[in-house]
Amino acid sequence: MDVLTEICAALRLKASLYFRAELHGPFAIRLPQERHHIRFHCLLEGDCLVTVPGAPPERLEKGDLTLVPDGTAQTLSSVVDAGPLVDLADVLAANPPRDGVLAAGSGSPRTSILCGFLAFDELLRHPVFAGLPAVMVLKSGAPPFAAALRLLGEEAALSGPGATMALHKIVEILLMQALRDAAGAGGDSRGFVAALRDARLGRGLVAIHAEPHRPWTIDTLSGLAGMSRSSFSDRFTTKVGMSPHAYLTRWRMIRAREMLAEAELDMTAIAERCGYGSVPAFTRRFKETFGMAPGAWRRQAIAGT
Repeated sequence: MDVLTEICAALRLKASLYFRAELHGPFAIRLPQERHHIRFHCLLEGDCLVTVPGAPPERLEKGDLTLVPDGTAQTLSSVVDAGPLVDLADVLAANPPRDGVLAAGSGSPRTSILCGFLAFDELLRHPVFAGLPAVMVLKSGAPPFAAALRLLGEEAALSGPGATMALHKIVEILLMQALRDAAGAGGDSRGFVAALRDARLGRGLVAIHAEPHRPWTIDTLSGLAGMSRSSFSDRFTTKVGMSPHAYLTRWRMIRAREMLAEAELDMTAIAERCGYGSVPAFTRRFKETFGMAPGAWRRQAIAGT
């Protein structure tokens, strides 16, 4: 499994739909801040502007999809001056969705938008989603998104068995493509995926993910990267947003949570697989990270399955 896939699996990344909005006439709907979900809107028909605080409106064309990270408050509107803003809660109260469709307004033009979100385990705070643009627009005619967006539009028009799951999976694929695209190909780009694509830093990240139990140090990681200790540490920290040691610890704790959910592994084995020589040392780090002891988290996780 490649590193990015492994991370998204560990974060339990999952797409869900709110509804398909069928809006008639001009509209201006305000969506509030909501946890750290990554909201998405795919324009199936009509015209739509997506606006977040502090940024100019982004215009969607038919077939485009926008991703809004970090649960940021946002406005969906038909035009720049579409009239007074209406809170989404008020729209839903006046027009309760039926069979997954929110129908509101009257007259023309007609706008159809597939709305949903991508959720993940927010307690893990992995840097893969840090530093993303406030709004990402995936254009229907631009590679690498064209094929997946076309399939998304086709599936959205269906209502047969399996259509909802297909929509979820396509959106998850589009997020992976957007993460790669946002990293860019330039050497000065920042972010976790940019670090992963960096020829030198990538070797260190792949090594950490392949063998998190090893006693990695700046010396061994910089040696793999073919860089000096200071150059590796500075470049890693700049791109990833945390030091190599901090990232190693974060990934070990993420893996620990996964393993704790598996009842067949005892605490000693988990500590060793996470690079800790003793259960007490592992327990201290886990509690510092998540605010509870690993045994308590295991009982909670198993009880919830």
